[in-house]
This record gives sequence, structure tokens and C-alpha cells, in this order.
Amino acid sequence: LSKLTHLWLNYNGLYGVIPEFNPTQTALLFLYLQNNQLSGSIPASIHNLTGLTNLSLGNNDLTGNIPVGIGGLTNLDALNLQGNRLTGSIPSSIGGLSELNYLILNSNALEGPIPVEISNLPPLTNLNLSYNALYSTDAGLTAYLDANQSAWKATQTIAPTNLSVTSVSSDSVILDWDPISYTADAGHYMVYYS
Repeated sequence: LSKLTHLWLNYNGLYGVIPEFNPTQTALLFLYLQNNQLSGSIPASIHNLTGLTNLSLGNNDLTGNIPVGIGGLTNLDALNLQGNRLTGSIPSSIGGLSELNYLILNSNALEGPIPVEISNLPPLTNLNLSYNALYSTDAGLTAYLDANQSAWKATQTIAPTNLSVTSVSSDSVILDWDPISYTADAGHYMVYYS
């Protein structure tokens, strides 16, 4: 498979973990595995795909951190990791992806400060950081983010505080928490269970 350049396996109902990538797969340009049921973490060996221009792992069930090695994929034009359960922070190494036009990280569980290195990226065709728990304290970075995705800040998730169970029955649980300060619209909470 060392000469493979395009791998499109999206919408195939694939499940399981993404296998490790070996150093001979440098010819791969497009890796599309979105909209499957892949789980586990993104392999740290992703950095071996040095020729990659498009990486789309969105809408799976991937967990763990975004590997720092993704920042070494200097030919990346598009990075789509949306709709997974990725945690941790955005690695600052992504700020070195000078060819990047699409950075799609929405709808994960990413948290913490957005690295200021992101503002080193060229103006993006599409930036989506919505529905995480991210923030910026740097004025220059905030201006860059606002110019590339005006609603990024308004769509961040804020976890409730002082969450407690007040009542449990055979078919229900009643929860209590301190409400967040939110005035942009009527707002609401979404509670998921399994």
C-alpha cells in the first residue's frame, strides 16, 4: 500500500480502532474515514503520513487527545475531526500548518485555552470550533478567531457547577445544578443519558 494516494471509506459502517500508520505510507494524500463508527484514539503514528493533504475523521466515536504529531503534517489543506469525543486541548503544533484552509474541530469535548499559535495560520476558508469548551485570553488570537468564525465564542459549552442528584426512582433521576449566566437567547440545557 506504499503507493496508495486516496483512501475514501466514509459512510461504510466501519467500526473498531484506526490501525497504526507506518513510515512507508508517505504517498497517501487523502484519508477520508468520516461518518463511520470508529472508536479509540487517533494513532500517534499519524505523523508518518507526511504527504497527507486532507484528513477527515469526523463523525465517528474517537476519544483521547488530538495527537501533537498532526502539526507535523505540513501539507495539510483540510483537517476535519468534528463530531467525535476528543478531549484535552488543541495542540499548539496545529498553528504550524501553513497550508491549512479548513480546520473543523466542532462538537467534541475539547477544552482549555486555544493556543495562540493558531493565529499563525493563514485566513481559513472554514474554521469551526463550536460546541467544545474552548476560550481565548489573547486579544490577537481572539481577533483572528472572530474574523474566521464569528460565533466561535457564543457556541462554547459551559459545564454546570454544583451538579447533584436530588431524587432517584425506577425510571427517572432528578438533577440540580447552578444555572449558567446566559443572555444571548432563551437558551436551554441538553441532558443525555444511556
